[in-house]
Amino acid sequence: MTIRQTTARDRVSVVVVGHNNWPDLSLAIASALHQSHEPVEVIVVDNASTDETPRAVQERFGDAVRYLRQPRNLFDGGGYNAGVRAASGEFVQFLDADDFLAPDKIELQLRTFRDHPDADIVRGSYRRYQVTPGRADWEDRDLPQTGDVLTTLIRDDCAAAGLLVHNVLFRRRALEKIGPWDEEIVGVDLDYFLRAAWSGCRFADCPAALCFYQVRPGQMSTVRHTQRRNREKTLAKALSYVTTEPHRTVLTNKLAWFRFYDALSSGTLPRGERMAKLRAAAKGRSGLRSRISFGLGWCLIQVPGASTLLDVDALHAVRTTAAAILGIRPRRQELQ
Repeated sequence: MTIRQTTARDRVSVVVVGHNNWPDLSLAIASALHQSHEPVEVIVVDNASTDETPRAVQERFGDAVRYLRQPRNLFDGGGYNAGVRAASGEFVQFLDADDFLAPDKIELQLRTFRDHPDADIVRGSYRRYQVTPGRADWEDRDLPQTGDVLTTLIRDDCAAAGLLVHNVLFRRRALEKIGPWDEEIVGVDLDYFLRAAWSGCRFADCPAALCFYQVRPGQMSTVRHTQRRNREKTLAKALSYVTTEPHRTVLTNKLAWFRFYDALSSGTLPRGERMAKLRAAAKGRSGLRSRISFGLGWCLIQVPGASTLLDVDALHAVRTTAAAILGIRPRRQELQ
């Protein structure tokens, strides 16, 4: 492939964020350094790693990357913010340390930006991979066609909108419009893309631009409690700025569902905190089915050990069905 010589206006900053990810981090950095597009600056944000990362990055890559070490682990949002502050590029690519980019990803997305000068964010495609043995329990999907990104994000999630932090390329003006990543939310993708869509960012598509996302046990996206509580934070935050209907109603119903479920399944929380979550979930909801479901929730919280069954993986289908029957889980068609 012919490398296209470019100017400083086309400079791309790749922000690679990691915490104890060596040697996966090595592949992520190499994939950024070996892009077909030039110029690219690579900024490595180390979230206080205690493994080989501090020594190995310097030894292997030297002056080819800018290495920033955080005083503590500020997770994805804190790492992305540190990278943005250090970046000089007109375009910014974010990358977690256990993922990597196809060699022509950035070049292809910049081509799309040139074809769509009004675009703020260009979506690409992503493929999953795993390095651990065993059966693959995931599937890849083509980049979905979605005209209304905000509606898709509220109704479903980032995957349905074809949005992953790593598969997009941001124009700097988009980051300025959206604002900093929220450092109080772990797994900050949905919050950021909701704010992007609400702020009026324009999206364009480049299906041929690929990134690769690692699937492994123990990562943040596989911990159900973490995912559920951060989704609750994200929805509560969205209700502070989303003013249109039916978006607010759907957000309210989804937030009630997450609070209800967390109240019943978070056996490590004190009973008083769980009851407070249940009351927050019940606020603003009416009707016989809601009264029955919240009355049942109250009983399960009060009986020692009863709610433990709600957090057993094997009962996921039962919980989902019961939630739909009781009218707790939001209906997808509310935004269709």
